Amino acid sequence: MIGDSAYPSLLQGVSQQVLQHRKEGQLSAQTNMLSDVVTGLRRRPGVSFKSAYTEDTDNNSVRGLYTEYDGVGYHIILNSKLGKITILNADFTLHSTHTNPYLIATDISKIRTTTVGGYSWFLNTSVKPTLGTSGADKTNPDFDGFFYIVNGAYSKTYTITITSPSFTKSYTYTTPNGAGAGDLALSTSEGIATGLVSLMLADATFTAKYDIYREQGYVFLTRKNKDTAAGTTSVTSAAGKLYMIGSGIMNVPLQLDLPANLPVQGNNCVCSVGQTPRSYSYFKWDDAKGIWREVGSFTSADTLNGMPLRLKFEAGVATLEAPTFEGRLAGDEENNPYPAFTTVGITGIGAYQGRLVLLAAGYTTLSASNRPLRFLRSTTVDLRSDDPIEIGAGALASASFEYAVGFNKDLLLFSNFHQAVIPAGNTGITSGNAMVVLSSTSSIDTLSEPKVIGRTVMYGTDISSEFFGVGELVPSQYSEAQYIAQNLTEHIPRYIPGRCRNIVSSSSSNMGLFLSASDYKSVLVNEYIWNGDERVQNSFHKWLLNLDVLSMHFVRGVIVVIVKDGGSFIVGTIDPRAASYQQAGSIPPFLDFYATVNVVANKFTLPVHLRNISLVPSIRCAQLTGALSGEPIGIKSINTTTWEVEVFRSFPSGNLAVGWMYSSSFTPSPPLVRDKDGKPIISANANVLKYLANVRNTGEFDVSVDILYSDDITLDTSGLKWSSTELGLGNKQAVDYGTVIIPVRAKSEEHLCSFSIDSTREMNVISIEYTIRGVSKRRQV
Repeated sequence: MIGDSAYPSLLQGVSQQVLQHRKEGQLSAQTNMLSDVVTGLRRRPGVSFKSAYTEDTDNNSVRGLYTEYDGVGYHIILNSKLGKITILNADFTLHSTHTNPYLIATDISKIRTTTVGGYSWFLNTSVKPTLGTSGADKTNPDFDGFFYIVNGAYSKTYTITITSPSFTKSYTYTTPNGAGAGDLALSTSEGIATGLVSLMLADATFTAKYDIYREQGYVFLTRKNKDTAAGTTSVTSAAGKLYMIGSGIMNVPLQLDLPANLPVQGNNCVCSVGQTPRSYSYFKWDDAKGIWREVGSFTSADTLNGMPLRLKFEAGVATLEAPTFEGRLAGDEENNPYPAFTTVGITGIGAYQGRLVLLAAGYTTLSASNRPLRFLRSTTVDLRSDDPIEIGAGALASASFEYAVGFNKDLLLFSNFHQAVIPAGNTGITSGNAMVVLSSTSSIDTLSEPKVIGRTVMYGTDISSEFFGVGELVPSQYSEAQYIAQNLTEHIPRYIPGRCRNIVSSSSSNMGLFLSASDYKSVLVNEYIWNGDERVQNSFHKWLLNLDVLSMHFVRGVIVVIVKDGGSFIVGTIDPRAASYQQAGSIPPFLDFYATVNVVANKFTLPVHLRNISLVPSIRCAQLTGALSGEPIGIKSINTTTWEVEVFRSFPSGNLAVGWMYSSSFTPSPPLVRDKDGKPIISANANVLKYLANVRNTGEFDVSVDILYSDDITLDTSGLKWSSTELGLGNKQAVDYGTVIIPVRAKSEEHLCSFSIDSTREMNVISIEYTIRGVSKRRQV
């Protein structure tokens, strides 16, 4: 039985499963290719050189990102080895550089970023926040006291008792009966206060210990020798609240009990209000404005130090600053405690509903709404909906959350073994409705931050000690705020070595990128397409670059690539959407980090970024424009002393592209005989007689057929035929549409047919047909 058939698809990426378990369209290998549903399987475009900068870097010390301010785009490149931020304009010219010791870390994974409030925020998880100074612009309440006359009365006894360590005295003033001509003045608030102060000033033991000041009926006193004295000062009255109020131990039951005025010497004194310590609010006298202003207790830190930095742009000028984070501006440890991150450190950062999110092991702290510098309540008098929020994980207290990712209206929290959700539904999150709900307990490699890719959140997983995989959280179809964890790469368990150090997502391209922490030249690529609730394409394959990849990020579908070259880093771009036959008048050359040079008398000077001695043999030239765009130009010699390059005299002058060549290849899965239901039949002893590859805009490429127990077949082939019009003078050596026949004559499971190309031309395989012969000794049922 001999039959012809074709692969239904070549766009499902690589699988390492045995042949009969692979999905249709999965390949045995794919390197430096794109699974493009529009154009078919084709080469990835080359990397276009943009800029290079001399800077000391490690493979794990650089990360790039893109952000926009007021509609203007900027590339931000972090270097944790130097604590440096390099900002590039949208056209990759240098905008500015900034350094801060806070950004120095052992590797870039310690530096986390987010955007909120019009700023980019940078967190160093290895720096633990500290409490700032306390007591600034406040006097110590242990040393202060006050009393004031509420109402005067005739024949009334007013007694005030002053108590402090080694001192207790009472002073009594009795108003006259009102019969005398001057009794009224002596019985007013000011007259009574004057009488009591006169008694105190006449007491040498009092004046040796206290300074006292009066303004009308309001009296303020403060202890001398504050640095050596210990204990509290108590001012109490036996006259009753209708007549006189004392400060007690600088505490009054109600806010209405605070005096309406104090002498200027009482400026910045602090008095608590409340009947139990848990209900205390603290107020400071502001003499300039004549009001009591709510503050934190005297021992409360006014600021939080060692907190994230922020980058802001104003009128095109970038400023990296360490903003002042508010400390405890109200209450005390009982009713407004410091966030957990002041004790255990900050383990992650994020943004949610206009709030800056800081993670501290099992705790999640959200700043006040639209106030990213406030992480403690600004008032303890009432509860506000925009107050900061701190949520403990409850039963997940052992979890150490490191990432907070906003997705599907919820905030997802990730730790090594726990994934939780802070659901919000359709309402704004407040301290009254915030909660943490366990979602899954999958094992996640937190070296890389999970990213939203398509309709799911993807993350790195440890398949083994040698290779990593990719998992995802998918929203549950049956309940809100629940997510299902599943593994996406079970079919490639030994594909990319090491750990996943960075995940790159795009909001405009159906693509995700995953960088390895050990194989720095390899990039795991995921291309996907959703059709309704079904993911009809889920292609995993890899790209391989000539230099170690430091970072990648997307800008509107274009990939920005940063690679390390000795003591510098090089920045380039890849546009995955660029198809060679879809360009108008210009075909991007298939060269990495290519740049345009001007050839004069067959010679040009090699660009500085391409002068890597080890890669000199990989340097190639290609035409940029015209009918021969993309065609290679031969190099006659390269002088590695002067870096002068001489090309063959067929191209005496004009502009050329010069860069490093790279190889693109793929290996389709050998075809199998299948029954009417599509199930493979291994016992059919199928032999593949030949392949027929349909190509488009493809130049010369190599085909190798590795056959078990037989000699291999190697072909240098092309879709061009003797009758092809492309063979005419002045045409490029690439066929618009063509077919290539590859003889095989080997058992299906005993051979592999590989396609590869390393020239400056395209290799775009639209489909592959095959002729197969099977031996069926019995009828299939």
